[in-house]
Amino acid sequence: MGMGQILRTKTLPHGKVVVHLELPLEEVIQLKNHAKKVHMFSENLCIHETSVIEKGVNLGSKTVSVPLSLKSRKKTNLLDVSYQKVETDSKTFYIAIARKDLLTDKITSSEFADL
Repeated sequence: MGMGQILRTKTLPHGKVVVHLELPLEEVIQLKNHAKKVHMFSENLCIHETSVIEKGVNLGSKTVSVPLSLKSRKKTNLLDVSYQKVETDSKTFYIAIARKDLLTDKITSSEFADL
């Protein structure tokens, strides 16, 4: 499965943009008819190098180290974290979503790395 591309965009009033995409059928199927709360990202923005830490019996448990450049010194108050794994022919993307307590915490995406 390959990744899609943006074919064209049109800027609308009030800070909105209409985006026309070209996606492989497998990408569309993975959305499972969810047309709301869709976020776009580009693998070209994944510029921070990190390492995989192996632990446990026969090194059977693997975790991904969060690069220092993404960590924040601010204490975050996260309520829960959910994950999604997206695979292409040559890459695997692990996407994490952290729900924050809006009354006590204002975390930014770079501060999410403090988990």
